[in-house]
Amino acid sequence: MKIRRACCCSGCSLALLILAIPTYLFLTPPKPPPPLPPAERAKVDARVTEVRNQVKQITRDASAGKRPAFTLTLREAEINRLLETDDRIQRLMHGKQVSKAWVRIVDGRIRATAIRSAGTPASFTVNVAPEVSADHTLSFRIEGVDVGRLGMPNVDTFRAAAQKAVSLLNDKSMIPDAKFDAVKVEDGSITLTGKSK
Repeated sequence: MKIRRACCCSGCSLALLILAIPTYLFLTPPKPPPPLPPAERAKVDARVTEVRNQVKQITRDASAGKRPAFTLTLREAEINRLLETDDRIQRLMHGKQVSKAWVRIVDGRIRATAIRSAGTPASFTVNVAPEVSADHTLSFRIEGVDVGRLGMPNVDTFRAAAQKAVSLLNDKSMIPDAKFDAVKVEDGSITLTGKSK
């Protein structure tokens, strides 16, 4: 009499579960910021207008040969609102096959997430630290890339994709062409100080 083994279905189920977890983590993006209530959205929209006007004034000062010092603070909600509503940024995102993007600013770092709209939807999160170089330019140092919720090795392909995503952060409607003295990242905001070029 043969002894029959237990059905391998439990083994198959375990194997499928093991495969499903990384797939789930790969395909699901990190949690985006919660939607703003209408009253808060109106305040953020007003602040976005102020930031745009300040950036325009810095640019006008530079064109006129003036070099006044400035302090420009960008809050997470304002950056996200620009990513949602600015037509030029939306066109850039569409050109890079990005359907949605947002930032989270925590622990002195910026976590910029973009959801790719072409092919299988996937999210990429770039962890960056802004810095001011000796020649007073602002740049964003890439510290890591996550696909979905999984960290990825630091390979050239992911770095190139990350650099494209970071270019959205350095958009001229948010960041003026200026000589920067310092950048400070606090939970929820970035503060830039400098002078018009």
